[in-house]
Amino acid sequence: MVWASVGSPGGETIQQTQAQVIVDLLEFAMDPQEAVSAPRFAHSWMGQPDFRYPNFGVLQTPIDSGLDQKIYDELTAMGHKLSVPKTGYGYTGSNAVIRYNRESGWYLGGADPRRSLYAIGY
Repeated sequence: MVWASVGSPGGETIQQTQAQVIVDLLEFAMDPQEAVSAPRFAHSWMGQPDFRYPNFGVLQTPIDSGLDQKIYDELTAMGHKLSVPKTGYGYTGSNAVIRYNRESGWYLGGADPRRSLYAIGY
């Protein structure tokens, strides 16, 4: 039996978003709504200079606000150029989750607040 279905709309952050939400579900035992609402980061190749756009800009790592300041400081000290919004979410993808709870027999849903999504069941 399927335990969870995790989905993300098209875009460059799909794999990163999926992996972070799955880790939140499995390793941190978050429910679907907690997992999709949790702060995330994204690594975007869009800012990476390449042969077509050699001066395209500086690569930055979008990361959501709401984490301990120590995390941002440590990442910056390692050389990461972070893009952190003053509040809320940055450009870190969006996700939706449906998970089956074996004990109750209920399906639990999570809708990402980064978009206009809703988890509705009947």
